[in-house]
Amino acid sequence: MDNREQLRRITELTEQIAGLPKGYLSKKTIGGKVYYYHQWSENGVKQSRYLHDSEIAPLADKIEKRKELQAQLRMLKSQKSRRNEATGMKCTFMHKRTPVAELELDDVTGFIQKIGSVYAPEHLPIGIPVRNEIADRAAFNDWWRDRSIPASRSGVREALESLGVADTKMLLVRCYGLSLSDQYNKILTDRVGLSGRRGASVGGHQLFPK
Repeated sequence: MDNREQLRRITELTEQIAGLPKGYLSKKTIGGKVYYYHQWSENGVKQSRYLHDSEIAPLADKIEKRKELQAQLRMLKSQKSRRNEATGMKCTFMHKRTPVAELELDDVTGFIQKIGSVYAPEHLPIGIPVRNEIADRAAFNDWWRDRSIPASRSGVREALESLGVADTKMLLVRCYGLSLSDQYNKILTDRVGLSGRRGASVGGHQLFPK
């Protein structure tokens, strides 16, 4: 389930839950006869309503349905929270065999959201300034975005649909930043990538002319 479908389902469940009665059923025995009540809290005040025999079973079913939907909603929200926490993909930016810098990519948008340690500033792409040992993130993102395949290129839309990604920037994430036009790539450091292995290198330096 993608983010859009997950949000749609959360909204749908929330609306369904709001339309169902909250609270619980209770019973009291008075003079040997059992009486059933619907009890719930409203604005911090406990409410109670006597139930006729014909109301008991339908109300019990609705309350049970509400509990089931609430459990589904909690599960979806938990999954969404874990997914949000996992959107940062940490990797090592490489020039041939040289580790250059630590990056954190947003694997929803494909943009660089954080630049960590810069190991070899002289190996950074031309035009990315470094001040106080910190690389310029805006310039890095401009360079990173320019590496993506133009959306107008023939066959790109079909490729995006088959890979399940929204735009060409995400192709950079999927292919570890590999390009045939230069000698840069990246290595995952804390996420399992398409290779299914941690720290899997695309081996881009083997493909590029020196």
